[in-house]
Amino acid sequence: MNKNQKTTTKKFTVSQTFETIGDPCPEVFTNLEDAEKAAEVFRNEIASMVSGWEVPASENLDRTGCSNEIAAWEKAQDIANVEYVDGELTDESPTEWGAEVGAYIANLAVTIETEDI
Repeated sequence: MNKNQKTTTKKFTVSQTFETIGDPCPEVFTNLEDAEKAAEVFRNEIASMVSGWEVPASENLDRTGCSNEIAAWEKAQDIANVEYVDGELTDESPTEWGAEVGAYIANLAVTIETEDI
């Protein structure tokens, strides 16, 4: 490489982007492999947490966040087979979101952003 060429170094920021989950908890890494490992751990933690959350009555559904977050929670209702009658959960509906919804939300919420430095 000649002295006029510039090398590009990257940083990788792992965070979660859903307001309903809380603090983004960003972590910065200098290589993609470490960032991907951290993102997987983060996804697993979020999936475990969300799976045990109570399914709310329909009037209490969180409409927080950007449109993709709101759409994700609406899709979560379909995944979990949640049904409401007059704003209340039916007897057939689950009381907790469950593992499938936890994994779905975690996969959408956790991101790796790449930036040249």
